[in-house]
Amino acid sequence: MKGPFYRELNKYVRAEKVRRQWVLLLNELITYVIMLIYLICLIVMTVHHSYKELFLLIGAPLAGFILARFLRMILKVPRPYQVLRIRPLLRKRSDSYSLPSCHIASAFVIGVSLCSLHLTAPGIIVIILGIILAVMRVLAGAHYVRDVLTGAGLGILCGLVPYVIH
Repeated sequence: MKGPFYRELNKYVRAEKVRRQWVLLLNELITYVIMLIYLICLIVMTVHHSYKELFLLIGAPLAGFILARFLRMILKVPRPYQVLRIRPLLRKRSDSYSLPSCHIASAFVIGVSLCSLHLTAPGIIVIILGIILAVMRVLAGAHYVRDVLTGAGLGILCGLVPYVIH
């Protein structure tokens, strides 16, 4: 997908206040809901003394996040609004990079890790929320489609580690 696609998408989202508000609301709300689900699952594992699973559920997302940040520093891919001169809905630091999306990598590594540890229902919910969040990140002008797809792929790979170990 090229520059004209992102420019038109940005125009479409910015054309109506309601659209802008929904993109911003969903971006924020989904991020917090994923964090809440993750926290609840961590608490449940602690209460049930599932320490090996707890370690994996902390370790895999941590490793995925660190790997995503490391890749960003190496690849140094600018965000769409830095290259295409579009106005993003989300305010980001001007020196932050775009590939891969850390939000999406985190969502997918948490979702897949939960599924890998037989917490299937919350895992599927997080994965679905991650897909919606990926769309919102592109609509907001913070990421290219490739950024969120790369983040999802990275999250899936890191999220499978607990399955392999467990």
